[in-house]
Amino acid sequence: GQPEWSGGVAVGNALYTYISPRLEAVLSHEITHLIWDEDMGHLNPDFRWVNEGLAVLQENKALGSRGQGDMFSAVRGNLRSQPIPMDQMIKLVPATERAYEVSLWYAQSESMVRFMIERGGRIGFSQFLGALRYDKNLDLAVAEGFPGSWRTLEELNTDWKRSMQ
Repeated sequence: GQPEWSGGVAVGNALYTYISPRLEAVLSHEITHLIWDEDMGHLNPDFRWVNEGLAVLQENKALGSRGQGDMFSAVRGNLRSQPIPMDQMIKLVPATERAYEVSLWYAQSESMVRFMIERGGRIGFSQFLGALRYDKNLDLAVAEGFPGSWRTLEELNTDWKRSMQ
């Protein structure tokens, strides 16, 4: 019952997937969701893009270790020229969208999470996640996690878009 583009799904403490050349990467992605759910719980759906961005980051690392590179390289140009507005990033539900929009959303989620880690540091990202865990809104979580870098999600988003130029 998964969308055609899906390689697997985490449900409860179980992973469902199939044998494919991308199995290692899919497992990296889905295990990240299991860890997220264990540590963060089932949070506000507004944080879905962070969860997926982190999972795609791990998936890309697994693909890179096998010489397969970035799975969203085909949409990166469109991401630079027309990123998805943040309100749509927050509200999009991947299973309900067309494959292209989902690919762009996943690519942007991963790019933004990678940007936060690279520019704000792993400790800052950890503090950001800690704020989300306690159900703080995205603006407060950004401000707490990255106090010397961004005060709001909009500042983070603006800085991320500038980095894409």
